[in-house]
Amino acid sequence: MRRNRAKIHRHRCCKPGYRGELCELLETLLLNSRDFFDKNDCLNSDGRRLLETIIRLLLDEHHEYKELVKRVRKHPCLENILRLSSVFYNCDAYLFYSIGRRSWYSIGNGDIMLG
Repeated sequence: MRRNRAKIHRHRCCKPGYRGELCELLETLLLNSRDFFDKNDCLNSDGRRLLETIIRLLLDEHHEYKELVKRVRKHPCLENILRLSSVFYNCDAYLFYSIGRRSWYSIGNGDIMLG
């Protein structure tokens, strides 16, 4: 049985061979960390829902990360999410998280500018 593979579009932070949608969803999770993480830097229920979407997209094409995904599902805190993101994400995921934790940020010309 042959699977229908989705068209892979490039995202500025995605490693080659991974769907751009993965990186877009990860950025949504991290840039809105006030909405998706609790005070202990673990995901709340909305964050877990978004993480499950990310995991489903990742495992659709890359089954070799099942063990890592199992660990992330068991403890969906920042450290494990950053570990998972290093698989497919080239940009500094922690920077996006810390920007999301602040009450302000601006994005201009594709670059993050603080202050």
